[in-house]
Amino acid sequence: VGTNERVFPNNLPTKLDNDLFCGEMLLLFRTSEVDEPIPEGTTDSDPVVRYFRGKQRRFEFQWQFKLKKVPDGDVFVCGELDEPVRLGMIQRTLVNTVLKFVKKMNQGFSYFLSDTSENPSYLAFPVGTSMDRFCATKPGKEPPKLGNEIYEDPDLMRKRRKGMKIEWNTEDVYTLALWSAYFDWIDWQILNFPGIRPFSATSVAGVQPIKLTLYSVSNNFDSMDRIDNITNHEKCLAIEISNSAKSTLGAEAKKWKSNSIIEEEVMMEVIGDDVVKEEVIDSTNDMNISVRSEDTPLNRDDSTNDQDEDDLDDNSDDDDDEDLIYYDAVVEESIGHIDTGDLMASGVPISLREGTGNYVASGGGYAVLQSSPTSSIVLEKVMRSRRS
Repeated sequence: VGTNERVFPNNLPTKLDNDLFCGEMLLLFRTSEVDEPIPEGTTDSDPVVRYFRGKQRRFEFQWQFKLKKVPDGDVFVCGELDEPVRLGMIQRTLVNTVLKFVKKMNQGFSYFLSDTSENPSYLAFPVGTSMDRFCATKPGKEPPKLGNEIYEDPDLMRKRRKGMKIEWNTEDVYTLALWSAYFDWIDWQILNFPGIRPFSATSVAGVQPIKLTLYSVSNNFDSMDRIDNITNHEKCLAIEISNSAKSTLGAEAKKWKSNSIIEEEVMMEVIGDDVVKEEVIDSTNDMNISVRSEDTPLNRDDSTNDQDEDDLDDNSDDDDDEDLIYYDAVVEESIGHIDTGDLMASGVPISLREGTGNYVASGGGYAVLQSSPTSSIVLEKVMRSRRS
């Protein structure tokens, strides 16, 4: 967004400021927790899960802004692919069936599938007819809050979707919402089309990321024209979306990552020797937990680690008891070194943000921070075995 800013979905709104408007954007993605049952009489602690529960939509993008100037003509939201699309006969038939369905549901929709790198492939939706919610709040009134349901008068919505012209102005606050049940960004999958089984977006787009762009075009623009006529007009916003498991990083993401590495190197130079390293080691062989830092060394007697397992008494339960007592003592002593301000109650929602070279993935229902976007996550419950 703008100057290579990272956007965090299911989080706080992102500030937007360009030549056309100033406002905020919130990207919401449906997660697997939405479809999990919850105990009767309880509610979801995560507001995003609570918002999607009971809905079919796989994502919802919300914008709220004030115009700095009135657009000369129509405003389009587009999905773009920079690289050529290579489709076989069966794939092309499948894609054309999907696109005909989309065109039937969205007045003014146009598309172009490019097999060359000269022009990008695109799907173009007029904002006036394609937005699921469009609300104009007059000065002095409270606009809708992003992250909540956006109300639009049903009569005005029907007229707008039939092509009623939007009278843009620089006084109102505009709140827009776009959602769909047909594309899952997390699974990178196209689904829920009548008579068509779900299929991966990579079968159409390959491993390239998808761009969402917003264009302001002139009044003499023909929606059936090619995308090169759109790109000659004013591009207001560009969002590059990739999937850590199913796609590669795009040009904008690579540029952001490169800038972040430079900033991180500068930060490390400033901090210097003041950096304190903490390491947590979990040894499943002897149930030994060691929490170490430069200020608070805590080590178990290393001689116990060198003991040959064959020397242990097979019939002794006292060793297990001693291990458990020692384990509790280590945990108790370790907790004593933890700042209670860093603790939180169980069930409190938290936000994990990826950093340079680190990625957040889902593993066994847990959020896992990993160093590679394609690493396999295996979570196992390890139990100590006792010889009989």
